[in-house]
Amino acid sequence: MNQDILTMNIHKNKIAITVIFFACVVASTPTVAQPAGNFVRLVNSPRGSAMGSSALLLLDQESVFYNPSAMALYHLKKQFSITPPIGTAWFPDLADDILLRGVSFTYSLIPNKNIAAALSVGVFYQRFTFGTIILTDATGAAIRTLSPSENTYGLSLGYARMGRIKYGFGITARLIESHLGAIGAGAEFGIGTARASLIDAAVMLEVPVAGSADEDNEFSVRASILQTLYGADFVFIDQAQPDPTPKVNQFGAAVSASWGYPKLRSLSLLASAQLDTDVSGALRELESVRRGGIEVGLFESFYVRAGAFSSSVDIPFPSSFGSGFSFNGFLRLVSRDRLGDMNDDELPFWRRIDIRFDYAKIRQLPDDLLSNTKFWKISLALLR
Repeated sequence: MNQDILTMNIHKNKIAITVIFFACVVASTPTVAQPAGNFVRLVNSPRGSAMGSSALLLLDQESVFYNPSAMALYHLKKQFSITPPIGTAWFPDLADDILLRGVSFTYSLIPNKNIAAALSVGVFYQRFTFGTIILTDATGAAIRTLSPSENTYGLSLGYARMGRIKYGFGITARLIESHLGAIGAGAEFGIGTARASLIDAAVMLEVPVAGSADEDNEFSVRASILQTLYGADFVFIDQAQPDPTPKVNQFGAAVSASWGYPKLRSLSLLASAQLDTDVSGALRELESVRRGGIEVGLFESFYVRAGAFSSSVDIPFPSSFGSGFSFNGFLRLVSRDRLGDMNDDELPFWRRIDIRFDYAKIRQLPDDLLSNTKFWKISLALLR
């Protein structure tokens, strides 16, 4: 990007925010290291963040952001899902107005009711704002006020089928608008504005090792691969030199086990591991990231989670933890539905609504700007 020769300072105690902020983003979710597109791969899911940012293997309302094949598998039993635009305040020890918000809607179709299959369509929008930054000259006089941001518009399509083996595949297309300034602080729609597009493809397979969905105990292994098929470079309107897009390959595997009633597991366990590999050449030294997490659930209602991640370079990566609550699981816990006396399609509409609350926090580390970053979200889904 172009560099102004002016001597400028950044107000509000955000000294050299570009260097600090981009370094923290690389540390927290290292998939890119260029000014544009740094935040496309950020994991803003409380559940995924609590499990070391390993969101690739998770089947939930927010999978539309991270894995279209997981979205398709999740919606085999869900009619639609919604995530509201609740924001996360990143780097709260640095500033109080660096926010990441995302909203999504996913709807599932059953092309043939004689087979357990579904086609899912999801749309999402994500916005990262750097807050308000005031630039001053060497004398402290204000030059201008900036509000840099990055917007992502996405469309996900997925197909899944459930039999002895569950499988799903899907594709996600993203359009990214990056409003960053020539000196690293940002501009609204002038210098430093760029656009790019990304296309990801993913496949997921879940194989039962013991038990079945109709038995008291169940044990299965889940694996998924996501690969960037296409990524057009960011082209800035004020220059000919483009920036590379955050192209990435992701591979993950998870083990899932549950015990209890067929329609309401008394105890569940999910352990996942994920490897992200940069294929864009943007990171150079930071080529791969390893993520992992564990989740323990009680009666499909109460959840506790923990995770951590590490990289190919020596950076102190913080660990994370979190919790969750499912309203629908709690209703089944206190009713006879857990015994299988009623089919899901016989339940009244309000009994098919699942409202989830999830929370996560980055563990406190000395001099780590990610410390105290908290994630929370309320999401909604409708069972078939």
